[in-house]
Amino acid sequence: MGYLDYFMPGLPRTVADAPDMALVERIRESIAEDDAHTLRSSMLLPCPFCGHDRPFIQTRDLSRCSMEARVVCPCCHVATTREYIGWRQTYLPTGEDITRLLVIGMAISSWNRRAK
Repeated sequence: MGYLDYFMPGLPRTVADAPDMALVERIRESIAEDDAHTLRSSMLLPCPFCGHDRPFIQTRDLSRCSMEARVVCPCCHVATTREYIGWRQTYLPTGEDITRLLVIGMAISSWNRRAK
């Protein structure tokens, strides 16, 4: 287990600063029940307050170039602060816009590193 995994299990906090496509693929593969505004990820830990094991992620486009995401517990309604990316990230070899996946990764990282 690396230093970052000990303090921030699952994803490094800097996921959007230096995108690693292997990490982006892990995020993509963890996504289930995606309706374009809310989704679930198998990478999310249970709620630290009520123990509910099905938190979800809300995403929202703020403009053409910015996006935000946060994790919410459907049982006790606790949530992370909104994670924000103010620029579009494109994976250059394919031209794929990976902004949403990166902001989802930031939200997962915030949720998983919270106090227990």
